[in-house]
Amino acid sequence: MAAAEHPVAQAHAPGPIHSYGGWAAWQDTTADGKRYVIRVRAPGGRVTTRPERARVQEGDSPIPVGIPFDLGPDAVGRPSIVVSVCEPAGAKCRIRIGRLPLMPSRLVGQTSQAARPATSVTLWRGRLAWTDREDDDDAVAMRFGPGLRPRILHPWRGRIPARQPKSYPSMRELELRGARLVSVIQYVDSRVGGNDAQKVGVQNVATGRRRTLATVGAGEGGQSILAPQFFDGRTLGWLTTCLGDSSGCSGPKWGFVRRDLRTAATRIVPDHHAHHGWAPIGPRAVLTGPETCGGDVTPYWECVIKERALGL
Repeated sequence: MAAAEHPVAQAHAPGPIHSYGGWAAWQDTTADGKRYVIRVRAPGGRVTTRPERARVQEGDSPIPVGIPFDLGPDAVGRPSIVVSVCEPAGAKCRIRIGRLPLMPSRLVGQTSQAARPATSVTLWRGRLAWTDREDDDDAVAMRFGPGLRPRILHPWRGRIPARQPKSYPSMRELELRGARLVSVIQYVDSRVGGNDAQKVGVQNVATGRRRTLATVGAGEGGQSILAPQFFDGRTLGWLTTCLGDSSGCSGPKWGFVRRDLRTAATRIVPDHHAHHGWAPIGPRAVLTGPETCGGDVTPYWECVIKERALGL
């Protein structure tokens, strides 16, 4: 039986989706394709557009870089968004925070980055974490509270089978919830002939305890672990998918994964489509992004964000 799903909004480009407390947001482009924007969906379903913009560069990857962002509670629990932006282009970049849906964002102190946006940014109350260190790819900058200087963490140093070539391992995505910092890291696995691999793991930033939750070997299909996000305080989800040839993700282990972090119970809802973004919006429902957008394969008007019941 096919999963129940229905469209909630059109999109002009594939990109990340994030959610918190009934709110959801996704990356999109303007209709002319020249600027990245962030669309916000309120708990009642209304979609609005945030004021932040980033210019689309010529020759960008099919998976757009755009505006790194995350949704979460601010220091007093209000639904908020954090974004990493560079103003003007090429200048020093910093992280900004704004109330949902449309309150203009303000700069967050002591979050200066190189002349490029963070590769990932995540928020949970007073804690903020991001990655942007070109010379130290497995490092995470984390600010543990308002006004505090960030600390540099290495959540997976010493837990990766190989550290070559020099550019590996590299942090791909981050997600905070309380003291838990979840990350996806890409590395070279010497045990399988030096091929690329990805792992998702969680570290308690208060105690330092860390554990690996899943691994995949990257192949020609672009096998990936995508966007770890929390369904609730104890249940983490992620998507195992192929961002290239979807035939490489045809088995039962590919799709939407739910993991109870207390009991380690894991359930997978199979999905063999190459979604570039997803986010939980309830205990049994997710938003999914389009597989591709534009060109001869999927016209822009067929690119939609959909709500899907997982049936768990």
